[in-house]
Amino acid sequence: MSKVDFYILGNAGEDESLRIACRLAEKAWRQGNRVRVQAENSEAVRRLDTLMWTFKQESFVAHEVEGENADWQTLDPAPVILGEADSAVEPPDVLINLSGKVPAMAGRCPRVAEVVAPDRVSKQAGRDRYRQYRDLGFELDSHQV
Repeated sequence: MSKVDFYILGNAGEDESLRIACRLAEKAWRQGNRVRVQAENSEAVRRLDTLMWTFKQESFVAHEVEGENADWQTLDPAPVILGEADSAVEPPDVLINLSGKVPAMAGRCPRVAEVVAPDRVSKQAGRDRYRQYRDLGFELDSHQV
């Protein structure tokens, strides 16, 4: 069964959830994992794509936006894929969820990271997802960030 880690943010800074997702993706990628970051919408995917280039001055996370460069990505896909829908054919080793709902592929991924912003709406949605995962029998853990 998949392990789900909830990362509860203490700061409400602009794009803080996306920055944490970048850090998690970098760490998982450096450990040799295939990673998918699932965002809420195409605007969040674009902001995430930009942050992957700039969130940390001394590093770069090899990534691509799902569906772009489709002619070559099937031959050699990037280790980190950014997307907004539950459309991945093959589940990643690590799924980082920013979408606000439990992804359909969550049970097929060994690790799931849920990023929860500190605002009231995000916290409530995070609690709802926590209960869903718990009821489905996932191993759960939470971390204050």
